[in-house]
Amino acid sequence: KDELRTPFHLRKSQGKDPNQSTVHVEFDISEKEELKGYSPASTFEILPMNLPKDVDAMVPIFGLTPRDLDRWVCSKRGSGPKQGLLKKHFPTPCTLREALTQYCDLRSQPCKRLLAAAMRTMEDEEVVKRLKLLLANADALKLIEDEHFGMSQLEFWPMLFHGRPDAKLDAATFLAFCPRQ
Repeated sequence: KDELRTPFHLRKSQGKDPNQSTVHVEFDISEKEELKGYSPASTFEILPMNLPKDVDAMVPIFGLTPRDLDRWVCSKRGSGPKQGLLKKHFPTPCTLREALTQYCDLRSQPCKRLLAAAMRTMEDEEVVKRLKLLLANADALKLIEDEHFGMSQLEFWPMLFHGRPDAKLDAATFLAFCPRQ
C-alpha cells in the first residue's frame, strides 16, 4: 500500500546497559493527503505483514482454493438478541488475503477462545472430540498457548486435522478470534 512508502528517519539511542537501546522512527506524512488530519495522540498503526507462503498455507486449513484469497471479507451486524454487538476486528471490506496478511497473527498460538469457537463450527466429529479433550486439559492448553514452546496457527491446525482430510476450519470464525498482529 502507498502508506508503506512514506519517507521516514531512524534514530537510535543507546541506554546505560549496552544490551538496551531505543529506536525512534519519524514518519514524514506531510505529502500524504489522507493523513493530513493526523495530530499527536491520534492513532497511527504500523502492522507487520505475514509472509505470502504463510497466507497460502492457511488455504487448505480453511478448505478453500487459492482463488478464494481474493474474495471480499466484510463485517456485518449479528442478528437476534446480541444484534450489533459484533466487534469489527480490522478494517473491512478487504480481501481474505489482506486480512490474513495484515491483521491475523498466523505465527501466534491458537488461544482458548479461538479453539472453543472453532469447535462450535466444526463439522468433523473426530476433530470436535479432539478439541473437547484439549479444552478440558488445562495443562495441554498451557503448552499450546506458551509463547516459547507452543505451536503457531500454521503448525496447530494441520496437526489437529491429521488423518482427517475433509476437516476444515471456518474462515469467518478464524478471522473473528485469531489474535491480531
